[in-house]
Amino acid sequence: MTYISGFVAAVPAGNKDKYRKFAEHYVDRLKGCGAMRLMEA
Repeated sequence: MTYISGFVAAVPAGNKDKYRKFAEHYVDRLKGCGAMRLMEA
């Protein structure tokens, strides 16, 4: 069985770099809770 979970965050273009920096930092916490990877599109 495949399990997929995700979310979409609307980020203003001017805050894109700030959001990516936050996401890169937060992914370690998510992986500690069982996440396997972070994907930005």
